[in-house]
Amino acid sequence: MPLKSRSSYELYWRADALFRKLDETSSNEAVTIARELVHTNPESAWAYAMSAFCNATAYANGWAADPALAHDLALAHYQNALRLDHDNVQVLGYAAGTLVAVGGSMQIADKLIERALTLLPDHSSTLFWGGWVDLISGRPERARERLARGLEITPVWAVRAYAIGGIGLSYLLEGQMDKAYELLFEAYVQDPDYPFSAAGLCIAAVARGERETAREVGRRLIATGKDVQVLRMLQNPVHRALFSHALTGATGA
Repeated sequence: MPLKSRSSYELYWRADALFRKLDETSSNEAVTIARELVHTNPESAWAYAMSAFCNATAYANGWAADPALAHDLALAHYQNALRLDHDNVQVLGYAAGTLVAVGGSMQIADKLIERALTLLPDHSSTLFWGGWVDLISGRPERARERLARGLEITPVWAVRAYAIGGIGLSYLLEGQMDKAYELLFEAYVQDPDYPFSAAGLCIAAVARGERETAREVGRRLIATGKDVQVLRMLQNPVHRALFSHALTGATGA
């Protein structure tokens, strides 16, 4: 069911714009707006999907005033969004993104992505989340294909740096360190605050003997606390160990 009024749509797109700024103040404002949307639009899947993702983003980045509440609301609102409408690509994409952010089931997230791509094969946001679900699940080749396709469809993309970083990570998972380093460095230059591009760059830099770069990136990650965020979301023990080893090598150099 859609939102009730024009003012609700305005709030929806305001929350959408705010969470994309990826800073604490904007994220918490987006959470407040999204929770208001749910309160005033209790039968709208869009409202619940937005609230789920905003709460998940605040939780994942360590910005939520009450992390446990943000985590629980993210999952509860994600479930309500799918209960109300499981055939809307926007809802399915935010649902998958919520699971990525809170470290939820990637098997479920993968099914959500497959459903969304069946409905609309060239939806760039779905391809973006599908790429990240594949990365977390250890499918680097398909992750790269999806992220690259998203970039083809939307060359001027708000998440361009993250997509480039994801492609770099796909090469990293395949052991192609030179390609990985080049792309992850490009992504890091575009947005040094995105922790997963930074984490990948740290690993690739250590592997290539780029000690100065590894040291700078590793220390920045630790100083901002984003090393913890990366470790929280890495579900594969091998990937966690690889990142921990690279971080120790970088900061101990």
